[in-house]
Amino acid sequence: AEARAEFAERSVQKLQKEVDRLE
Repeated sequence: AEARAEFAERSVQKLQKEVDRLE
């Protein structure tokens, strides 16, 4: 479960970086 949470957190950060670039 912990690994999954860490992976999700990393994915969120990645998505936010993409959003920042698009905006």
